[in-house]
Amino acid sequence: MSVAAPLSRFSRTQLAVLLAAAAIGLSVLPFIQGLGLNWSLMMLALGLLVFVEEQRTAGQPLPHWLRWVEQLPPGAWHPWLRPTFTLLPLAHAVHQFGLGLTPLLWLLAAWLAGSEQVRQRLAVLPAGERSWASVRTGPRLWVLVALGVCLLAFHLPWVKHGGYYRGAIESRYVSDNPDLLGDVPYAGRWRNDYNPAAWYVPEFRYSGRTRQASVFALCLLLLLAGTMLLERRPPEKFPWLPVGLAGGLTLWWLIVPGNAVGCWLFLVGVLGLDVLALRQYVGASRA
Repeated sequence: MSVAAPLSRFSRTQLAVLLAAAAIGLSVLPFIQGLGLNWSLMMLALGLLVFVEEQRTAGQPLPHWLRWVEQLPPGAWHPWLRPTFTLLPLAHAVHQFGLGLTPLLWLLAAWLAGSEQVRQRLAVLPAGERSWASVRTGPRLWVLVALGVCLLAFHLPWVKHGGYYRGAIESRYVSDNPDLLGDVPYAGRWRNDYNPAAWYVPEFRYSGRTRQASVFALCLLLLLAGTMLLERRPPEKFPWLPVGLAGGLTLWWLIVPGNAVGCWLFLVGVLGLDVLALRQYVGASRA
């Protein structure tokens, strides 16, 4: 029996849940970087709810060890449950990007969950807006460019310190006749001199992924880009949503500033998203 046979009964979203659980399970090993205890527990709980909801939607019975989940209050099955699970693995994939098995698992989980959500969204769009050609021109292209700039900025140095000599005052025992220092007691004196090459401070850098609440900022960024790429106009119920998300990203940049190239590159990208979101909102208001 092939490996694909038992996995074929799961949806893409359920496979994403299994991959996310595998990535969290591997992070128990001491030499593999994980999400931390809080994020791991949150992703496991969220993944469990999404897995059960997918099983119920498909009309398949739950395993006996999962039937207790059905006793949860109705508020647990929120419509934003699946989009939230789609955003978080993608944010963790960007945050954990690098060489190794767990970044690959997060990337695959994000692709599986995201492709399912995009396919469902494209099904309700007009036929002319489902192709790649509709994205290569107009505002959507600039949204992709700004998104790429912001994602690149997250991996570049955001804060940089060190790489210089602090200098220090050093005391030396000197004499006008150095030959007498070894033979005659008290033949010299102490002198304080400034040494500019003393106390070297090693250079260290922190990328945007290490900043406070960077995962939430990635979620805002990805939600904003997804909304502007998959919606022809701002959502009817929340027309201010893209502007609010862009403003939240700008506020986050102001709260956690930096002094390196990644910080300023992110500002360029987020200002571009601010302008695009505002133009979309103003255009929809006039229509």
